[in-house]
Parts: sequence; C-alpha cells; structure tokens
Amino acid sequence: MRSTALIAADQAWADAYSSSDSKPDAFVDALADGAHLLPPGGPLAEGKETIRSAIADLEAIPAFSIAWTPLSAEVGDAGGMGITIGSYDMRVNGSE
Repeated sequence: MRSTALIAADQAWADAYSSSDSKPDAFVDALADGAHLLPPGGPLAEGKETIRSAIADLEAIPAFSIAWTPLSAEVGDAGGMGITIGSYDMRVNGSE
C-alpha cells in the first residue's frame, strides 16, 4: 500500500509541474531540502535553490519540455525512504 501512495505522490508532482506557470517552483516543491539533481550537460545541483536555478535554465531553452510517469515504487521497511522508477520524455526544440 505504501508503494501505491508513493506512486500517486510522484504522479501528482509530475501533474503539478506540467500544469504550473512557475515550473522551477513546482519542481522543487516536492524535494527535500538536501536534494540533488544532475541536469543534462550540467554540474551537480545541490539544494532547492540550486535545483530551482537549474530547472529555470532548462525551461529557458526554446521548446524545452519534460514529463515523467512513475511506473513502480519501493518503500524501505521502516517506511522513511522510498524510490520510484519510471519513464520520462524530454524534448528540446521539438525534438523526439
């Protein structure tokens, strides 16, 4: 049951991001303060503010888009940590 809730939370995050007028803010809303992101072609972004900036840089690329769909989830025995696994679609300048 906990993995179902985690998948639902990840999908809600993806939906909030895709419908947001402020995508960098929507992206970091679901992250822990100590989150890390490795953006394509960029250095490791550490922390919400650095990640917000990295997402803003990506969103500034003409016709940039990204969407993701969680497909499965695993939750640790203690329930304090979980991961989702899924697919994503990232496009730049309308590429496929």
